[in-house]
Amino acid sequence: MKLAQNGYIRFFGFQMGWGRFSAGSNGSTAVDFAEAFPTACFSVVASGSSDTSSDAKDNWPAVQTSSITRTGFSVFNANDNSDNCAYIAVGY
Repeated sequence: MKLAQNGYIRFFGFQMGWGRFSAGSNGSTAVDFAEAFPTACFSVVASGSSDTSSDAKDNWPAVQTSSITRTGFSVFNANDNSDNCAYIAVGY
């Protein structure tokens, strides 16, 4: 268990991880989990954006589902500016 800005908790074989990251502009950003999942990560949800201009609102970073592994994932950000984001991941 690591109760911090980037952390995780395990209970009964289930693991949940969370954290914050900066998604670079116009490209992919790799994000590492605070603790690798022992077997697999099922899902990652990323949210948030520091750029609230009208041009950026439809360009929030999206998780590239094929990139999800035990140790991390990638997001693609189509915005012309970098974005501050947060994620929650679940697995076992």
